[in-house]
Amino acid sequence: MNIPENPLPSCPDSPNCYRITEVFEGDSTEVYQAFEKSIHSEGPFNIETDITGENLTISATYKIPVFDWLDDVKIILESTSKNKKFTFVHLKSASRDGYYDLGVNKRRINRILEKARKELNH
Repeated sequence: MNIPENPLPSCPDSPNCYRITEVFEGDSTEVYQAFEKSIHSEGPFNIETDITGENLTISATYKIPVFDWLDDVKIILESTSKNKKFTFVHLKSASRDGYYDLGVNKRRINRILEKARKELNH
């Protein structure tokens, strides 16, 4: 199986960003619903969804308490007409401000992935 290149912009040199691609078995609608529920459970400040061709996109903004800094999360779910059995999920979480995030963005992405996997396996 060829994993497509992550279409989300690369992270900068600063350690306040995390970007990854994962593969899920199942059609994109089922995987999308699991990720949408997972993202909502993380308490975003704002959330938007978009469907373009075979891609489903979820964009969310999280407000960091105390400092009121904003972090952006973007998830693109990609399926291909050749292989509807698998959905490729491209994820990125990045801080808008600051240089260090103390691992917040990586932990957020890992929680979103964990919750989506649980949702798909229940």
